[in-house]
Formats: sequence, C-alpha cells, structure tokens
Amino acid sequence: MSATLDLPCVDRICEELKTLSRNELFRIELIARALQQSPKNRSATELEGLGQEIWNDIDPLQYVSELRKGEL
Repeated sequence: MSATLDLPCVDRICEELKTLSRNELFRIELIARALQQSPKNRSATELEGLGQEIWNDIDPLQYVSELRKGEL
C-alpha cells in the first residue's frame, strides 16, 4: 500500500533529505520500515533505540566535532 504526500512542504523535505549523511538516511529508513510493519495505533516511543547498532564503532566526541566542522 502506497500513500501519496500532499503537503506544501514536500519539496522542502526532499531537499533536506539530500543533505543528510548515510547514517541519518539509514536511521530514517529503519524508522519508516518499522512504521510500515506496526499497527497504526502504536506509540512512537516504541521506536526508541531503533538502529542504535550503527553507532557501536563511532566515538561520540569525534562525531560531534566532525559535525561542527561540516565534515559529515
């Protein structure tokens, strides 16, 4: 089943998606898949921790430093 977005900000969302890193896009994909598989009346808090394994080998201080420098 496919839904069509009919929002005035869709173009802006698409442009924002183009600026995201692979990790960020991967996390969004995981969330989208989980939402597709979940019944509609589930809580968003059930998504807490989803995709956390992609951060296992990433040093948080180095990651933030690279974000601030615009390297990611």
